[in-house]
Amino acid sequence: MKEKLAFIDEHTEAVIFDLGNVLLGYDWRPYLASLGYDDRTNEILAEAIFLNEDWERGDRGGITSQEWEQLFVENAPDYEKQIRRVSLTVPPERAGQKVDTLLRKALGLSGTVIRRIKWLDDGILLDGERVFTSQRVEPGQMLTVRLSDPERRSGV
Repeated sequence: MKEKLAFIDEHTEAVIFDLGNVLLGYDWRPYLASLGYDDRTNEILAEAIFLNEDWERGDRGGITSQEWEQLFVENAPDYEKQIRRVSLTVPPERAGQKVDTLLRKALGLSGTVIRRIKWLDDGILLDGERVFTSQRVEPGQMLTVRLSDPERRSGV
């Protein structure tokens, strides 16, 4: 007979999943490296975002994502563009792919993030122009994405 690893019944009030590197690993280094910045920019962004108390503060909650982002910008004001937006020059091997595919596969964005930012006027730009996620890309085009919503609307 198989042994039960967890037991949930009508008396269970909550189930807590600890995702702090227990069930899923999290390492920001590969993500930052994938953005294509030079070593100095990566170092500055790492210090401004991941390697300071503001990361922990936001991770604990109690502040909005806009407040959290602003703390990062205050840590490296000369790198505001890199903190608020991600850019990708379309490589030849990605030619013909949809913008949605690049957002998910090349930039690692979730469907939730994509659904939120695609409604922003400057949310998803291809060569500086607003674009549908179904549009196909060509090598050398510049895809840029706003990483945050300046104000949450309708609780979505």
